[in-house]
Amino acid sequence: MPEEAPPAPINRELTSTIVAAYVRRNQIAPDQLAALISTVHAALSGLGKAAAEAEVGRTPAVPIISTARDAPRSDDVDLGGFPQRP
Repeated sequence: MPEEAPPAPINRELTSTIVAAYVRRNQIAPDQLAALISTVHAALSGLGKAAAEAEVGRTPAVPIISTARDAPRSDDVDLGGFPQRP
């Protein structure tokens, strides 16, 4: 069962803690503070939710036909001292 998202007051408290720690160590322009707060809050609100997976067409590095054709036969494989099956 997925964990439930933290309630809004906890998100606000975590957001303020994270933003304050970031601003202490990094210089940001005053007009960028609102965007930073929004970004951190959105990231915390999205925790525990399933991410949307993008449909990406995968292409094999080597064509499958040539891979199967060039695969070693069982007689050619070194089993490291173990006997082969009859």
